[in-house]
Amino acid sequence: PRDLRISGAVATDTVQVCDAGHFRIVDCPGFQSGRAHHDSIALAATVSAALVIVVVHVNLMIGDAGLLESIVTGTDLTVGKGRRVLFLVNRADEFGADPTIVPEDFARLKELKAAELRGALASLSVDIDDLQVHLVAGDPFGQHAAQVTVVQSDFDENRSWDGIDALKSALLGFSRGAARSG
Repeated sequence: PRDLRISGAVATDTVQVCDAGHFRIVDCPGFQSGRAHHDSIALAATVSAALVIVVVHVNLMIGDAGLLESIVTGTDLTVGKGRRVLFLVNRADEFGADPTIVPEDFARLKELKAAELRGALASLSVDIDDLQVHLVAGDPFGQHAAQVTVVQSDFDENRSWDGIDALKSALLGFSRGAARSG
């Protein structure tokens, strides 16, 4: 949705709702934003969600990961989302292997990064399925970071490896029935 503000920095201080076909996207303050009140806002926003998408940086989880544990496993007041949490590791282009030059190395690093995330979550007693982890490069090589206006075709050059098509497919495959269940 065009109403969503996306940034590498903290871009959201309040909950914002955007219609996206047969479901709504509820954008809320980010995980580990460095602002104490953001975690409670984010947790409250997930209560009635049918699907929760958690975006983490390539460095994964830095500091307190209690919010993630609360979202996945639940709290005294909330039901855990379990298998209905999708983890996006952004900035896959920063893994250390250029996917346009050494795609095999990039594929191996993607697998290692996904395993690293699953291991970090397992250390919190949060077990997730392999299919719950997607690795994406939202702005490959930072090519468009300084541009005010970008269009989808600006990213076509990297579409074969940036992970966005796989993510779109997963989201578009999300059924109407599943979208109604909180």
